[in-house]
Amino acid sequence: MSSTPFGLVANLANRRATNFLEAVRRAGLPSPLVCGWNEVIRDPTVLDRLRECSLVRLDSAGEDSDVADALLHRGTKALGKPTATLKHGELAHIDAQHAGFSTALALVADANLPCTNPVDDIAQTFDKWRCHTMLDESPTPRPPTHLFDRDQSRNVHTLHDLLDAASLGDRIFLKPRYGSSGSGVCAIRRTGKRIQMIAPIELNMTNTGTTLYNSLRVKAFHEPADQELVLSRLMRDSYIAEQWIRKAKVDGQGFDLRVVVINGEARHTVARASTHPMTNLHLGSSRADMAAVEAAVSTDALTRARSAAEIAAQALPNSLVIGVDILLDHTFEPYVLEMNAFGDLLPGITHRGESTYDAAVSAMVGRMGSRDA
Repeated sequence: MSSTPFGLVANLANRRATNFLEAVRRAGLPSPLVCGWNEVIRDPTVLDRLRECSLVRLDSAGEDSDVADALLHRGTKALGKPTATLKHGELAHIDAQHAGFSTALALVADANLPCTNPVDDIAQTFDKWRCHTMLDESPTPRPPTHLFDRDQSRNVHTLHDLLDAASLGDRIFLKPRYGSSGSGVCAIRRTGKRIQMIAPIELNMTNTGTTLYNSLRVKAFHEPADQELVLSRLMRDSYIAEQWIRKAKVDGQGFDLRVVVINGEARHTVARASTHPMTNLHLGSSRADMAAVEAAVSTDALTRARSAAEIAAQALPNSLVIGVDILLDHTFEPYVLEMNAFGDLLPGITHRGESTYDAAVSAMVGRMGSRDA
């Protein structure tokens, strides 16, 4: 293998970056050369320091308020919108935030670095509609979906309008086209004329208006006025309606799976269980015991779920590490929900004695070995 060190582009104080750097050190490899996203945004020429790296890992630009502000500024400019700001935790300008991140990815693409996950693959996973369209062309099972782009979103004023226009039945998930980590996701179900919306959203009402915030607490919105207020704010951006498929259960809780596919192989798997529709762990969901999951759904069902994750990852064959979210329905049939280029943050989960970061570093070494052979 080449003795040239690996490279890393990340928010360097974040645990994702420190986990990777520690894994490289455990492997006895030279310390990676690093660039912070804040540096790249301010001066893209800093990427020149990575030009001699054998491989470069790109990691999330999230969880840094200064980087988020800079990306939002770039995104509003790219979309021709007025400059905007966000309070901590505020839920707004999702499309502009994505546009800003896309401009940052373009800076890396221009540097032509040997990335473990190609820039376009990362962009593909962050655009849910583009990703879904790609997966629909593969043998991967997917829930039916409907896109509401920014222009079409303006014509949706009530949840009844939304459900009728989506034509996916009376139970849907409403997801930002460019969102992540459950931000802005709503579960909507209609029974006759009555509609319930469930979402990790908090309404902050003041004399000057109402602001939507991301919340760690998932709550139900029953009042049409509250529902329509939330909807009117969210649908300023692009959204996807996805048919709500009933999940398999373990210990009385619905669950789905995050499967980390490394170099084409399904490796680390975590089951995320919840009594409410969202299974994101930071929203109060819990890791289900995998032995209990196997007892509930059978080893064969889990094998088919992992196979579905591998098939999905084949759509991005040049990406070394991909997180794939898999739903098992009540008959234990697998459906691919999402793909995440930064989906390997699974603290405490090991496979064949390796953490996700140790496994990723091993795969990077293997990739370099195959090049040098």
